[in-house]
Amino acid sequence: MNSKKKNNFFPHVLYLLIDVLAFNVAVFISYIIPFYVNKGRFLEEKDMAAYEDMTTFLVLIPMLMFVVSGIHKITWFRTTVEDFHQIFRSLFFADVFLCFAIYKLRYVKAGGFNTTMDDWPASTFLIILPLSCILLCAWRFVFRFCVEKEWFSPSKTHRLILVGLNAISDEVIQKIAMNKNPQYNIVATFDEIGQRLSGVSGYNGLHHFEKTLQNEEVDEILLASAGIQKDDLFYVVQYCESHGVDYHILPSYIDLLASKSRVDLINFVPMISYAKSKIIGWNLLFKTLLDLVISVVVLIVLSPIWLLICLLIIVDSKGSPIFTQNRVGRGGCTFKIYKFRTMVKEAEKMGALTENEDKRITRVGHFLRRWSLDEVPQFLNVLLGQMSIIGPRAVVPFVAENFDDWEKISLNVLPGITGLAQVYGRNKLSFYEKSFLSVYYIRNYSLFLDFKIVFRTVGTIFTGVGSGGTIEANRITVDLIDETEQQLFSE
Repeated sequence: MNSKKKNNFFPHVLYLLIDVLAFNVAVFISYIIPFYVNKGRFLEEKDMAAYEDMTTFLVLIPMLMFVVSGIHKITWFRTTVEDFHQIFRSLFFADVFLCFAIYKLRYVKAGGFNTTMDDWPASTFLIILPLSCILLCAWRFVFRFCVEKEWFSPSKTHRLILVGLNAISDEVIQKIAMNKNPQYNIVATFDEIGQRLSGVSGYNGLHHFEKTLQNEEVDEILLASAGIQKDDLFYVVQYCESHGVDYHILPSYIDLLASKSRVDLINFVPMISYAKSKIIGWNLLFKTLLDLVISVVVLIVLSPIWLLICLLIIVDSKGSPIFTQNRVGRGGCTFKIYKFRTMVKEAEKMGALTENEDKRITRVGHFLRRWSLDEVPQFLNVLLGQMSIIGPRAVVPFVAENFDDWEKISLNVLPGITGLAQVYGRNKLSFYEKSFLSVYYIRNYSLFLDFKIVFRTVGTIFTGVGSGGTIEANRITVDLIDETEQQLFSE
């Protein structure tokens, strides 16, 4: 698996360098134009001082934006419209950050920076965005044209594994073998009835699946879900997502995990492609920034209340005001979760589960739980990078150890202080139902969904809807689970 990443490293770096070069050409042209228009002359040596002072930023800023957005990873299945959208968005932020850097340096009077930034034309930033868009789209258009004309091949042949071979027709296999961009080499097959392809290693069942992926340097997996059992399907998907392996599913069967998907054509064979977690790239960047900003604000603003709550807990019952417990986070790693203690000291020795009328809950604990104030210390976990404000529930190790393969998908992202399970049904949900909502959140993630959960969290705190499994909360939960189950298990 490591060799695959090494093989892909060079072309990605090359595409990134071309993008950065095209951006810098656009910036340089945009820098020249105002001098010619306003002063009627081209650049003189003194005019270049402001430009030269920004050389480092002109490389680092676009490189950072392009890497975060992933536009340097050219995907042949991605349409031209999708390409333009990603390019425009990354260039917009590169332009904004460059503008901020330049005008910030104008006010720096020490530290080795000079004041030549005053000579940087403001109108440059109006030209950079459209011009850089044209240049980045233009070289991609030429590149795609050359590849389509077969003047050269942009990448090595993709090594492909077929899972569920007995459910894949000979016509589909033939068209895959004849595909040109990318070309595919079928290196192994798996099914349940021992079917084989001539000259290709074939396996009955998935006993050698992981070993084959490691030995064969596999790039992609084609999964025919009708050819394997549902448990095996979940196992393959979980393995691919946790190890960063691209996979495709034939769309005539199960639309796995209610995911929003993309239909690709491999030599006119329609296939549903599932990328890795949607909480990546720009989504991950914005989510992380919001987590950090909000957690810092909450911890600072609520610090007086922290002290008051700690004093009340100490006065009300013996023991530390902060309760810690092992939870399982991203990648299956354990961490200490922080909460305000709401039960008597060593309450865990008196029983495992908390009941609605649990006598172990203190007087202050009832109040903290009613208003969800016991969760506030978890913002420390967010600040430490162990949790997110919104995400799947953070489970204890015992629960994670008994997860089915499909439930392990919730361990691919950071757990959250709040989430779908916390606002839709809460304590009235079974572990199975909570896991469904966690996976549903990951596979259908969007910033809009996060904002929706935030508003519902506030509503849950002030109205109590969802905290005890009210009719409304149960109805919403049932609707979500029914919707997910239909897409999960419908033939």
